[in-house]
Amino acid sequence: MLVQDYAKALYLLHYDEMETDALLCKLDVLLIKKGHQRLKPAILRSLIRMFEEKRQRTTPVLTVAKKEHVALFDTSIRAALTELRATESPLIEIDEAITGGYVLKSAGLQIDNTYKTKLLNLYRSITN
Repeated sequence: MLVQDYAKALYLLHYDEMETDALLCKLDVLLIKKGHQRLKPAILRSLIRMFEEKRQRTTPVLTVAKKEHVALFDTSIRAALTELRATESPLIEIDEAITGGYVLKSAGLQIDNTYKTKLLNLYRSITN
């Protein structure tokens, strides 16, 4: 529990615009003062895990069937990125199970613009 507390404090301080080098120096001083030097590797591993989780939550992921579909749906993808308020370029994943279109995920939100979804929606609207 102590490792997580240190890691959370470092994570929050880092986002308060504190320099990384200064932050790590202060951590060293604090760990020596408290006698917790042996916790440093675990604290840093936990901190890295937190940064990686944040990156995965905020970096948009674009899934398409073929690499060429990125260019084909470029304007629609840009509009979807704007709608999701994504500031970074998306990571591109290739999934051949998607017959056409794309799926864009960012910050826990998803825009499914695949042919399958469009056909299912059309079917539902006709049969209901």
